[in-house]
Amino acid sequence: MNIKNWLAKHYYFNKQERRGLLVLVVFFCVLFIFKMCIPYIFNSQRVILLNQPKAYKGEQDTVLKHTLQFKKSIDNNNTNLNLFTFNPNTITLEIALQLGISKRLFYTIEKYRLKGGTFFKAEDFKKVYGLHPKLYEKLLPYILIPQLKRDSSNSHFYTKLKKPSVLTPIELNSADSLQILKIKGIGPVYAKRICKYKQLLGGFYSLNQLKEVYGMSDSLFLKIESQITVNSNLITQIEINKIDIYTLKKHPYFRQVNLKAISNYISKHERISQVQLQSLNLFDYETFEKLLPYLRF
Repeated sequence: MNIKNWLAKHYYFNKQERRGLLVLVVFFCVLFIFKMCIPYIFNSQRVILLNQPKAYKGEQDTVLKHTLQFKKSIDNNNTNLNLFTFNPNTITLEIALQLGISKRLFYTIEKYRLKGGTFFKAEDFKKVYGLHPKLYEKLLPYILIPQLKRDSSNSHFYTKLKKPSVLTPIELNSADSLQILKIKGIGPVYAKRICKYKQLLGGFYSLNQLKEVYGMSDSLFLKIESQITVNSNLITQIEINKIDIYTLKKHPYFRQVNLKAISNYISKHERISQVQLQSLNLFDYETFEKLLPYLRF
C-alpha cells in the first residue's frame, strides 16, 4: 500500500464534511482579520477626538455646568430654611419640617424618644441616624436644651425632659399598641409582640405571663411591672366541649398531640371535665395550671 492510498483511506472527507471544513476556515480568517483591524479602528476614533478639541472641551464644560447647578440647588434649599431655636426633646413634626428636617428623619427622632431616649446636649443631636452633616452644622447654633440639674438626694443627674412616667397603671387586656407604647421601656417592637401574644392567649390573667413574650428579660419586666396591671375578667375563655379543638393549634399552651387526644376523648365520651382532662396526663402541672383559667367545661 503506497502513501497515497493510505492517506485516502484514513483522511478522506465526503462532500458535506469538506463544505463544513471550508466554512470553518473562512470563519477563522474573518475573525483573524477583524482582530488585526481593531487597533486601527480605535486609533481613528482617538484621532477624531484630538482633531476636535473645542467640541470635546465644550462637552466637558456642559457636564461641569450641570454638576455645579445641581450642587447649587441643594445649597439653596438649605439656605432657604426658616431657622429658629428648638429643643430636639420636644420638637414636633410641624417644627421639624420648617427646620428642614424630613418626615423620615423626624420619625427616627420620635422613635428614639418613645424608647426613653433623651438629648442631653446639642452634640447628641449629631448621632441621629440619617442626619446629614451639613444640615447638622446649620442647626447646631439653634439647638437649645435646658441644662441638667443635680439631684441633692444622690449623685445622679436628671432632666425635666425625661419620658413622662405612667401615673395610672395601664390595663393590658383592654390596651392597644399605642397605649402600651406609653409604658416606659417599651418600644414599638415589644408593643407589637405583647399585643400578638395577648391575642394568641385570649388575654392575660397574670402579670407573670409577660415573661413568656419573646425577648422579655427579667430586668425589663421589673422595670415595667409597676406600670401595668391585668384584669383577668377580660380574658376570652374556651368552651372546650363545644369548640372545634383544632382551632386551638396556635394557642401557646396547646400542642398538636394534646389536641388530638382531647378530640378523641370527646368523640368517644361526648364531654370532658376538668378532672378527666387532668387524668389524661397531657400537660405538666405548671402548664395545666396556666391553662385552666382559659377553659370552660
